[in-house]
Amino acid sequence: MEAQYVDFKMNYDGSSDYLTISISPTPTTIMTIRPNGVSVDGAFVTTSLGVNGTIDHNGSYLGFFGTTPITQPIGGAATAGDSYGANEKDMLQDVYNAVRNLGLMS
Repeated sequence: MEAQYVDFKMNYDGSSDYLTISISPTPTTIMTIRPNGVSVDGAFVTTSLGVNGTIDHNGSYLGFFGTTPITQPIGGAATAGDSYGANEKDMLQDVYNAVRNLGLMS
């Protein structure tokens, strides 16, 4: 079995320095740290993650608390009326289903 190691490399892209972290023997960059933020490729957090800023998820699927990730739920352009009827019941059910399917409520 070939030894594995982590490679830390300082780079310069013409405007700023940045750090890449790779796993070898097959050099695979897993993280790039730049002055304006961090990008992570193929890595995951196994304990906890704190974010002091905006989370911008650009993927197609999302899930919480071990649920199977799903695509963004579609709620449509319904508008609730002044009284509680079938339309409002359907709108509330759609929200309830989306929250459960995302894993935010069991």
